[in-house]
Amino acid sequence: VGFVDDDPAKRASSIGGRPVLGGTEDLPRIVTRRQVQQLLFAIPRPPAALIRRVLSLCAEFKLSYKTLPVSYAYLSDRAGAAMLPDKRRAELGGRLAKAWARRPLEDDKDACAALGRVAAYVLGGRRAEAVEQVEAALLRLEETSVRTDCDLRRLERLGDLFGPPQTQAEQGPLVRLAEVLLKHGRGESARQILRETPDPADLRAIWLSARLDLASGHINEAHARLTQGLPQVASGPDAVRFDAWALQARLCLQLGDRDGARNAWREAGAALAPGDIVRRATFHQGAAACAAHGGRLRAVAAHLRRAVGMLESAGAVKEAACVWARLGDVETELGRSSAAVECLARSAHQHSVVGATDAEARARLALGRTYLAVSCYDLSLIHI
Repeated sequence: VGFVDDDPAKRASSIGGRPVLGGTEDLPRIVTRRQVQQLLFAIPRPPAALIRRVLSLCAEFKLSYKTLPVSYAYLSDRAGAAMLPDKRRAELGGRLAKAWARRPLEDDKDACAALGRVAAYVLGGRRAEAVEQVEAALLRLEETSVRTDCDLRRLERLGDLFGPPQTQAEQGPLVRLAEVLLKHGRGESARQILRETPDPADLRAIWLSARLDLASGHINEAHARLTQGLPQVASGPDAVRFDAWALQARLCLQLGDRDGARNAWREAGAALAPGDIVRRATFHQGAAACAAHGGRLRAVAAHLRRAVGMLESAGAVKEAACVWARLGDVETELGRSSAAVECLARSAHQHSVVGATDAEARARLALGRTYLAVSCYDLSLIHI
Protein backbone atom coordinates (compact mmCIF):
# COMPACT_ATOMS: atom_id res chain seq x y z
CA VAL A 1 0.00 0.00 0.00
CA GLY A 2 2.96 2.32 0.45
CA PHE A 3 6.19 3.14 2.23
CA VAL A 4 7.13 4.36 5.71
CA ASP A 5 10.26 6.48 6.09
CA ASP A 6 11.57 8.57 8.98
CA ASP A 7 13.21 11.07 6.61
CA PRO A 8 11.01 14.22 6.76
CA ALA A 9 12.11 15.17 3.23
CA LYS A 10 10.35 12.09 1.80
CA ARG A 11 6.99 12.72 3.45
CA ALA A 12 4.10 13.29 1.02
CA SER A 13 6.24 11.99 -1.87
CA SER A 14 6.10 8.70 -3.76
CA ILE A 15 8.61 5.96 -4.59
CA GLY A 16 8.03 3.70 -7.57
CA GLY A 17 4.44 4.87 -7.75
CA ARG A 18 3.74 4.13 -4.08
CA PRO A 19 3.14 6.95 -1.55
CA VAL A 20 5.24 7.55 1.55
CA LEU A 21 2.54 7.33 4.21
CA GLY A 22 4.49 8.63 7.21
CA GLY A 23 7.21 7.66 9.67
CA THR A 24 7.60 4.56 11.80
CA GLU A 25 5.67 6.20 14.63
CA ASP A 26 2.64 6.23 12.27
CA LEU A 27 2.70 2.45 11.74
CA PRO A 28 -0.17 1.55 14.15
CA ARG A 29 -2.44 4.13 12.49
CA ILE A 30 -1.49 3.01 8.96
CA VAL A 31 -1.90 -0.70 9.76
CA THR A 32 -5.36 -0.09 11.25
CA ARG A 33 -6.63 2.30 8.60
CA ARG A 34 -5.37 0.39 5.55
CA GLN A 35 -5.83 -3.14 6.96
CA VAL A 36 -2.18 -4.03 6.43
CA GLN A 37 -1.31 -7.73 6.86
CA GLN A 38 2.39 -7.75 5.98
CA LEU A 39 5.41 -5.51 6.58
CA LEU A 40 8.47 -5.45 4.33
CA PHE A 41 11.80 -4.30 5.74
CA ALA A 42 13.04 -2.62 2.56
CA ILE A 43 16.60 -2.40 3.91
CA PRO A 44 19.10 -5.20 3.23
CA ARG A 45 20.31 -5.50 6.83
CA PRO A 46 17.96 -3.54 9.11
CA PRO A 47 19.59 -2.58 12.43
CA ALA A 48 18.36 -4.22 15.62
CA ALA A 49 17.11 -0.87 16.94
CA LEU A 50 14.79 -0.49 13.93
CA ILE A 51 13.47 -4.05 14.24
CA ARG A 52 12.90 -3.53 17.96
CA ARG A 53 11.00 -0.31 17.33
CA VAL A 54 8.79 -1.80 14.60
CA LEU A 55 7.99 -4.96 16.59
CA SER A 56 7.15 -2.83 19.61
CA LEU A 57 4.83 -0.54 17.65
CA CYS A 58 3.06 -3.42 15.90
CA ALA A 59 2.94 -5.95 18.76
CA GLU A 60 -0.87 -5.85 18.98
CA PHE A 61 -1.32 -6.71 15.27
CA LYS A 62 -0.96 -10.16 13.72
CA LEU A 63 1.41 -9.28 10.89
CA SER A 64 3.88 -11.26 8.83
CA TYR A 65 7.32 -9.80 8.07
CA LYS A 66 9.73 -10.02 5.14
CA THR A 67 13.20 -8.58 4.63
CA LEU A 68 14.28 -7.41 1.17
CA PRO A 69 17.84 -8.21 0.00
CA VAL A 70 18.17 -4.72 -1.53
CA SER A 71 16.96 -1.20 -0.78
CA TYR A 72 13.37 -0.23 -1.52
CA ALA A 73 14.45 1.90 -4.49
CA TYR A 74 15.09 -1.44 -6.21
CA LEU A 75 11.76 -2.93 -5.22
CA SER A 76 9.38 -1.23 -7.60
CA ASP A 77 10.27 -3.06 -10.81
CA ARG A 78 12.76 -5.82 -9.94
CA ALA A 79 11.38 -7.73 -6.90
CA GLY A 80 7.94 -8.85 -5.87
CA ALA A 81 6.95 -9.39 -2.27
CA ALA A 82 5.62 -12.87 -3.05
CA MET A 83 9.13 -13.94 -4.14
CA LEU A 84 10.60 -13.29 -0.71
CA PRO A 85 10.61 -15.67 2.31
CA ASP A 86 8.47 -14.86 5.36
CA LYS A 87 10.27 -13.75 8.53
CA ARG A 88 8.81 -15.08 11.76
CA ARG A 89 8.70 -12.89 14.85
CA ALA A 90 10.98 -15.43 16.51
CA GLU A 91 13.60 -14.97 13.80
CA LEU A 92 13.49 -11.20 14.08
CA GLY A 93 13.50 -11.52 17.86
CA GLY A 94 16.52 -13.82 17.60
CA ARG A 95 18.49 -11.03 15.98
CA LEU A 96 17.44 -8.72 18.80
CA ALA A 97 18.44 -11.31 21.39
CA LYS A 98 21.92 -11.60 19.86
CA ALA A 99 22.28 -7.82 19.93
CA TRP A 100 21.15 -7.66 23.57
CA ALA A 101 23.43 -10.54 24.56
CA ARG A 102 26.47 -8.49 23.55
CA ARG A 103 25.57 -5.85 26.13
CA PRO A 104 25.74 -6.35 29.91
CA LEU A 105 22.56 -5.59 31.86
CA GLU A 106 24.29 -2.67 33.57
CA ASP A 107 24.34 -0.87 30.21
CA ASP A 108 20.53 -0.68 30.17
CA LYS A 109 19.70 2.92 30.92
CA ASP A 110 16.32 2.26 32.52
CA ALA A 111 13.72 -0.36 33.33
CA CYS A 112 12.20 -0.03 29.85
CA ALA A 113 15.47 -1.17 28.26
CA ALA A 114 15.79 -4.09 30.69
CA LEU A 115 12.25 -5.22 29.87
CA GLY A 116 13.03 -4.90 26.17
CA ARG A 117 15.93 -7.28 26.64
CA VAL A 118 13.62 -9.91 28.17
CA ALA A 119 11.09 -9.53 25.34
CA ALA A 120 13.89 -9.98 22.79
CA TYR A 121 14.94 -13.26 24.39
CA VAL A 122 11.34 -14.55 24.39
CA LEU A 123 10.83 -13.59 20.75
CA GLY A 124 14.12 -15.25 19.87
CA GLY A 125 13.02 -18.57 21.35
CA ARG A 126 15.48 -18.27 24.26
CA ARG A 127 12.89 -18.66 26.99
CA ALA A 128 15.24 -19.98 29.69
CA GLU A 129 17.51 -16.94 29.35
CA ALA A 130 14.45 -14.67 29.34
CA VAL A 131 13.25 -16.16 32.65
CA GLU A 132 16.71 -15.61 34.15
CA GLN A 133 16.56 -11.94 33.14
CA VAL A 134 13.02 -11.33 34.45
CA GLU A 135 13.99 -10.84 38.09
CA ALA A 136 16.81 -8.44 37.21
CA ALA A 137 14.42 -6.45 34.99
CA LEU A 138 11.77 -6.31 37.74
CA LEU A 139 14.40 -5.18 40.24
CA ARG A 140 15.40 -2.40 37.83
CA LEU A 141 11.74 -1.42 37.56
CA GLU A 142 11.37 -1.24 41.35
CA GLU A 143 14.46 0.99 41.54
CA THR A 144 12.92 3.41 39.04
CA SER A 145 11.17 6.27 40.82
CA VAL A 146 8.84 7.03 37.88
CA ARG A 147 7.25 4.13 36.00
CA THR A 148 6.54 5.33 32.48
CA ASP A 149 3.81 4.15 30.14
CA CYS A 150 6.56 2.46 28.15
CA ASP A 151 7.51 0.35 31.19
CA LEU A 152 3.90 -0.68 31.80
CA ARG A 153 3.23 -1.51 28.14
CA ARG A 154 6.32 -3.71 28.05
CA LEU A 155 5.31 -5.38 31.29
CA GLU A 156 1.90 -6.17 29.83
CA ARG A 157 3.47 -7.49 26.62
CA LEU A 158 5.83 -9.71 28.61
CA GLY A 159 2.90 -11.33 30.38
CA ASP A 160 1.28 -12.11 27.03
CA LEU A 161 4.56 -13.37 25.52
CA PHE A 162 5.44 -15.70 28.40
CA GLY A 163 2.03 -17.19 29.15
CA PRO A 164 1.88 -19.70 32.03
CA PRO A 165 5.15 -21.10 33.45
CA GLN A 166 6.18 -24.36 31.79
CA THR A 167 8.39 -25.70 34.59
CA GLN A 168 8.67 -25.25 38.35
CA ALA A 169 11.96 -23.37 37.80
CA GLU A 170 10.05 -20.76 35.77
CA GLN A 171 7.21 -20.43 38.26
CA GLY A 172 8.93 -18.22 40.85
CA PRO A 173 10.13 -15.44 38.49
CA LEU A 174 6.96 -15.47 36.37
CA VAL A 175 4.61 -15.38 39.37
CA ARG A 176 6.55 -12.34 40.63
CA LEU A 177 6.07 -10.80 37.17
CA ALA A 178 2.32 -11.47 37.55
CA GLU A 179 2.38 -9.74 40.94
CA VAL A 180 3.93 -6.60 39.43
CA LEU A 181 1.40 -6.68 36.55
CA LEU A 182 -1.50 -6.94 39.00
CA LYS A 183 -0.06 -4.17 41.16
CA HIS A 184 -0.08 -1.83 38.16
CA GLY A 185 -3.57 -2.72 36.96
CA ARG A 186 -2.60 -5.21 34.23
CA GLY A 187 -4.85 -7.97 35.55
CA GLU A 188 -5.52 -9.71 32.23
CA SER A 189 -1.81 -10.16 31.52
CA ALA A 190 -1.31 -11.46 35.06
CA ARG A 191 -4.13 -13.92 34.47
CA GLN A 192 -2.32 -15.26 31.37
CA ILE A 193 0.59 -16.29 33.61
CA LEU A 194 -1.47 -17.63 36.51
CA ARG A 195 -4.08 -19.63 34.59
CA GLU A 196 -1.97 -22.80 34.86
CA THR A 197 1.00 -23.30 37.19
CA PRO A 198 3.16 -26.45 37.51
CA ASP A 199 3.22 -26.20 41.32
CA PRO A 200 -0.39 -25.84 42.63
CA ALA A 201 0.91 -25.26 46.19
CA ASP A 202 2.77 -22.04 45.32
CA LEU A 203 1.57 -19.61 48.00
CA ARG A 204 2.16 -16.45 45.95
CA ALA A 205 0.28 -17.90 42.95
CA ILE A 206 -2.68 -18.91 45.15
CA TRP A 207 -2.85 -15.44 46.72
CA LEU A 208 -2.58 -13.59 43.38
CA SER A 209 -5.19 -15.83 41.73
CA ALA A 210 -7.58 -15.09 44.59
CA ARG A 211 -6.95 -11.36 44.15
CA LEU A 212 -7.76 -11.67 40.44
CA ASP A 213 -11.00 -13.51 41.28
CA LEU A 214 -11.90 -10.75 43.75
CA ALA A 215 -11.08 -8.00 41.23
CA SER A 216 -13.50 -9.71 38.81
CA GLY A 217 -16.24 -9.70 41.46
CA HIS A 218 -16.04 -13.46 42.13
CA ILE A 219 -15.91 -13.35 45.94
CA ASN A 220 -17.02 -16.95 46.45
CA GLU A 221 -14.41 -18.25 43.98
CA ALA A 222 -11.65 -16.26 45.70
CA HIS A 223 -12.74 -17.55 49.11
CA ALA A 224 -12.90 -21.15 47.86
CA ARG A 225 -9.47 -20.89 46.28
CA LEU A 226 -7.88 -19.68 49.52
CA THR A 227 -9.83 -22.14 51.67
CA GLN A 228 -8.58 -25.01 49.55
CA GLY A 229 -5.05 -23.77 48.92
CA LEU A 230 -3.82 -22.20 52.16
CA PRO A 231 -3.92 -25.33 54.37
CA GLN A 232 -1.84 -27.20 51.75
CA VAL A 233 1.00 -24.68 51.87
CA ALA A 234 3.53 -25.68 54.51
CA SER A 235 5.80 -22.65 54.13
CA GLY A 236 6.36 -19.44 52.22
CA PRO A 237 7.59 -15.86 52.64
CA ASP A 238 6.15 -14.33 55.82
CA ALA A 239 4.89 -11.24 54.00
CA VAL A 240 3.02 -13.33 51.40
CA ARG A 241 1.62 -15.66 54.08
CA PHE A 242 0.31 -12.66 55.99
CA ASP A 243 -1.22 -11.07 52.86
CA ALA A 244 -2.91 -14.34 51.86
CA TRP A 245 -4.42 -14.98 55.31
CA ALA A 246 -5.43 -11.31 55.65
CA LEU A 247 -7.26 -11.51 52.32
CA GLN A 248 -8.99 -14.70 53.50
CA ALA A 249 -10.06 -12.94 56.71
CA ARG A 250 -11.58 -10.03 54.77
CA LEU A 251 -13.44 -12.43 52.48
CA CYS A 252 -14.79 -14.35 55.47
CA LEU A 253 -16.14 -11.11 56.94
CA GLN A 254 -17.79 -10.17 53.65
CA LEU A 255 -19.45 -13.60 53.55
CA GLY A 256 -20.59 -13.33 57.18
CA ASP A 257 -18.24 -15.99 58.56
CA ARG A 258 -16.97 -14.30 61.76
CA ASP A 259 -15.35 -17.44 63.16
CA GLY A 260 -13.51 -18.03 59.90
CA ALA A 261 -12.34 -14.41 59.86
CA ARG A 262 -11.09 -14.67 63.46
CA ASN A 263 -9.14 -17.85 62.67
CA ALA A 264 -7.68 -16.33 59.50
CA TRP A 265 -6.49 -13.23 61.38
CA ARG A 266 -4.91 -15.52 63.97
CA GLU A 267 -2.94 -17.26 61.19
CA ALA A 268 -2.02 -13.88 59.69
CA GLY A 269 -0.73 -12.68 63.06
CA ALA A 270 1.47 -15.77 63.37
CA ALA A 271 3.13 -14.87 60.05
CA LEU A 272 3.94 -11.26 61.03
CA ALA A 273 7.60 -10.27 60.98
CA PRO A 274 8.65 -8.17 64.01
CA GLY A 275 9.87 -5.20 61.97
CA ASP A 276 7.02 -5.07 59.44
CA ILE A 277 5.19 -2.07 60.88
CA VAL A 278 2.78 -1.50 57.98
CA ARG A 279 1.50 -5.09 58.06
CA ARG A 280 1.17 -4.90 61.85
CA ALA A 281 -1.05 -1.86 61.30
CA THR A 282 -3.05 -3.89 58.76
CA PHE A 283 -3.42 -6.64 61.37
CA HIS A 284 -4.89 -4.19 63.88
CA GLN A 285 -7.30 -2.85 61.26
CA GLY A 286 -8.42 -6.43 60.66
CA ALA A 287 -8.87 -6.97 64.39
CA ALA A 288 -10.93 -3.76 64.47
CA ALA A 289 -13.15 -5.08 61.65
CA CYS A 290 -13.75 -8.32 63.58
CA ALA A 291 -14.57 -6.34 66.73
CA ALA A 292 -16.98 -4.13 64.75
CA HIS A 293 -18.90 -7.20 63.55
CA GLY A 294 -19.26 -8.18 67.20
CA GLY A 295 -20.49 -4.70 68.19
CA ARG A 296 -17.47 -4.03 70.44
CA LEU A 297 -16.87 -0.37 69.58
CA ARG A 298 -14.35 0.33 72.34
CA ALA A 299 -12.17 -2.53 71.07
CA VAL A 300 -12.53 -1.13 67.53
CA ALA A 301 -11.29 2.27 68.68
CA ALA A 302 -8.35 0.74 70.57
CA HIS A 303 -7.19 -1.29 67.56
CA LEU A 304 -7.57 1.66 65.17
CA ARG A 305 -5.49 3.90 67.45
CA ARG A 306 -2.71 1.30 67.45
CA ALA A 307 -2.93 1.01 63.67
CA VAL A 308 -2.81 4.76 63.00
CA GLY A 309 0.19 5.19 65.32
CA MET A 310 2.10 2.51 63.42
CA LEU A 311 1.20 3.97 60.02
CA GLU A 312 2.34 7.45 61.02
CA SER A 313 5.61 6.08 62.38
CA ALA A 314 6.15 4.30 59.04
CA GLY A 315 5.43 7.52 57.09
CA ALA A 316 2.29 6.09 55.44
CA VAL A 317 0.40 9.39 55.56
CA LYS A 318 -2.38 8.53 53.08
CA GLU A 319 -3.22 5.25 54.83
CA ALA A 320 -3.09 6.96 58.24
CA ALA A 321 -5.52 9.63 57.04
CA CYS A 322 -8.07 6.94 56.10
CA VAL A 323 -7.74 5.27 59.51
CA TRP A 324 -8.17 8.63 61.30
CA ALA A 325 -11.44 9.12 59.39
CA ARG A 326 -12.69 5.67 60.39
CA LEU A 327 -11.64 6.28 64.01
CA GLY A 328 -13.53 9.59 63.98
CA ASP A 329 -16.72 7.77 62.95
CA VAL A 330 -16.24 5.23 65.75
CA GLU A 331 -15.64 7.94 68.36
CA THR A 332 -18.83 9.66 67.16
CA GLU A 333 -20.79 6.43 67.64
CA LEU A 334 -19.32 6.17 71.14
CA GLY A 335 -20.54 9.71 71.89
CA ARG A 336 -17.01 11.07 72.45
CA SER A 337 -17.33 14.27 70.46
CA SER A 338 -14.00 15.83 71.42
CA ALA A 339 -12.08 12.72 70.37
CA ALA A 340 -14.11 12.52 67.14
CA VAL A 341 -13.28 16.15 66.29
CA GLU A 342 -9.58 15.51 66.87
CA CYS A 343 -9.57 12.40 64.65
CA LEU A 344 -11.52 13.98 61.79
CA ALA A 345 -9.38 17.14 61.89
CA ARG A 346 -6.24 15.01 61.58
CA SER A 347 -7.80 13.05 58.73
CA ALA A 348 -8.71 16.24 56.83
CA HIS A 349 -5.22 17.70 57.35
CA GLN A 350 -3.38 14.55 56.21
CA HIS A 351 -5.63 14.14 53.18
CA SER A 352 -4.84 17.75 52.22
CA VAL A 353 -1.10 17.01 52.58
CA VAL A 354 -1.25 14.13 50.08
CA GLY A 355 -3.61 16.01 47.75
CA ALA A 356 -6.62 13.69 48.20
CA THR A 357 -9.22 16.42 47.70
CA ASP A 358 -12.35 14.23 47.70
CA ALA A 359 -11.29 12.40 50.86
CA GLU A 360 -10.46 15.72 52.53
CA ALA A 361 -13.92 17.02 51.63
CA ARG A 362 -15.60 13.97 53.17
CA ALA A 363 -13.56 14.36 56.35
CA ARG A 364 -14.47 18.07 56.62
CA LEU A 365 -18.14 17.29 56.04
CA ALA A 366 -18.05 14.71 58.85
CA LEU A 367 -16.22 17.24 61.03
CA GLY A 368 -18.89 19.85 60.32
CA ARG A 369 -21.64 17.42 61.28
CA THR A 370 -19.84 16.57 64.51
CA TYR A 371 -19.60 20.27 65.45
CA LEU A 372 -23.29 20.66 64.55
CA ALA A 373 -24.22 17.84 66.94
CA VAL A 374 -22.60 19.72 69.85
CA SER A 375 -24.15 23.08 68.80
CA CYS A 376 -20.87 24.67 67.57
CA TYR A 377 -22.66 26.27 64.64
CA ASP A 378 -19.92 28.66 63.49
CA LEU A 379 -17.27 25.93 63.32
CA SER A 380 -19.80 23.58 61.67
CA LEU A 381 -20.55 26.15 58.97
CA ILE A 382 -16.83 26.75 58.27
CA HIS A 383 -16.09 23.07 57.65
CA ILE A 384 -19.25 22.29 55.74
